Amino acid sequence: MSQHRLMAAVSLILGLSGCFIEFGIPGDSDRNWTALNRLDMEDSPALEAQEKGYGQPPVGTISTHQYVYPFARTPEDRKKAGDQLKNPLPLNRANLELGREKYDVYCAVCHGADGLGPVSNNRGRVTERAPQLTGANLADERLYTLAKDRPGEIFHVITQGNLIMGSYSSQLEPLERWAVVHWVRTLGRAQNPNPEDG
Repeated sequence: MSQHRLMAAVSLILGLSGCFIEFGIPGDSDRNWTALNRLDMEDSPALEAQEKGYGQPPVGTISTHQYVYPFARTPEDRKKAGDQLKNPLPLNRANLELGREKYDVYCAVCHGADGLGPVSNNRGRVTERAPQLTGANLADERLYTLAKDRPGEIFHVITQGNLIMGSYSSQLEPLERWAVVHWVRTLGRAQNPNPEDG
């Protein structure tokens, strides 16, 4: 074998092993390839990047008044968010339509379009394949009461995540999250009608 062909073969092998390394799997790994198709959101590499939050700005930078969420992903801070945060958006058709649109894209896959979670008949294909990812029943009376009386707790869960649910702060702007809170309240109201509604 000529030196030129040998170098070409070595380059090809290094190039292919580089592809494996690029995907985070060593070239000599005997790891089960189905592990790459894992559906556990909490164990997802994409979620790890979201959990790091915002870093400190470099010295001398000028604030652009970017929204920085003040509460951590803890049960105590979720309660604080419920105490301190109120929905700044009026409950009107435009905000409900925005909330439904964002909910249908980001939330319905696990919670169902009707918000019924585990008892929903219209969840996404992801939860059909992995029932452990089924989201909570948002129309449950307890969650409906939270959405109505303590909307900051629902906003907090969308912002920071909870249990296996990851944060959606990088996918949804703060006002979009508040619109989703309105829609969650509406889903709960549909399942828990008030006799005064008529």
